[in-house]
Amino acid sequence: IKENANVAVEFVKGIFTLEMKEMEEILPGEAKIIVNDNHKIAVHRSHDGILTATSAICTHMGCVVHFNNAEETWDCPCHGSRFTTTGEVIEGPALKPLKQLNGLT
Repeated sequence: IKENANVAVEFVKGIFTLEMKEMEEILPGEAKIIVNDNHKIAVHRSHDGILTATSAICTHMGCVVHFNNAEETWDCPCHGSRFTTTGEVIEGPALKPLKQLNGLT
C-alpha cells in the first residue's frame, strides 16, 4: 500500500511539474487531454478558474474520453458513457467515476 501511494504521489508530482505550461494554456471553460509518461489525463478549467484533472480512461472498457464543449462533459466515444468535469458518472454503461488525480484540483 505504501509503495502504491508513493507511485501515485510521484505520478501527480510529475504531471504537475512537467505539464504545468500546457495546463496554464487551458482557458476557463476549456479542457484538454494531456499525455504524461503514456498516461492520458483529462484536464478541465472551470469558468471560475478551478483546474480539475482525472484519468482520461473510461472506466467501462478503457477508451479515451473526449471533451464535449456543448455540454461541458467528458464523453466516451466507444459506448456512450458521460462524465462530469470532475469525473462523476452522468450516464453509463460506466458505473465508476473517472479516477481523480489529486494535487491538481
